[in-house]
Amino acid sequence: MDQCDTAKISIVPTDGVILSATTVSFSEGETVFDVLTRMCRENSIHLEYNKTTGSVYVEGINNLYEFDCGSLSGWMYRVNGWFASFGMGQYPLSGGDSVELIYTCDLGNDVGD
Repeated sequence: MDQCDTAKISIVPTDGVILSATTVSFSEGETVFDVLTRMCRENSIHLEYNKTTGSVYVEGINNLYEFDCGSLSGWMYRVNGWFASFGMGQYPLSGGDSVELIYTCDLGNDVGD
């Protein structure tokens, strides 16, 4: 595994949590990405993404970007403990879903995927 960009260490909270567990209301048909963008906006959390037709890719959250901790690092998400194999813009939410965005340094191997 590659080394982390040491300049990024100061932007990562000591407990590793950027936004604590939060209960969120959403409308039918909203996706993980819809809620992510709203929560980042409401909590003044930097979010950078690339959106193309039918797809969205999160590049950085809170100024922590893909590849900042090596060539296998970046943002992943899971819903109800399951890492989806498709984009968060394609994952519609249901009541009671638990969503986590997780930064991996090893293509998910280090975070249970």
